[in-house]
Amino acid sequence: MQQAALSAGKSPQSWCDEMAAIWKEVARKLNLANDDFVRTSEPRHKRVVQAILSRLHAAGQLYKSHTKGFTRPKEETFLTDKDRRPDGSFDPGYGEVVELVEDNYWFKLKATSPG
Repeated sequence: MQQAALSAGKSPQSWCDEMAAIWKEVARKLNLANDDFVRTSEPRHKRVVQAILSRLHAAGQLYKSHTKGFTRPKEETFLTDKDRRPDGSFDPGYGEVVELVEDNYWFKLKATSPG
């Protein structure tokens, strides 16, 4: 979203404001209804997420690790090894492909035995 906003010469918040309005209009045109439309930028959403993540972190259920992979910035999608050609390159049809390296937080998943 940030890259799309910057490419359009807008702030990420104003870009998301426009996208939210578009999605609300799509729902109206399709005669869809929901009980609530919550945006991640709303204070009530931030409070709940921070409380949940704080509890998970205190319980040792989160860890930080590097993520490395290839992404298509315009489409905001990741590519995997199965998207590569035999020579390791990506088809030009994917458009711009860049390698991304960043730190992320992960949930610790409980090991389970097959059964």
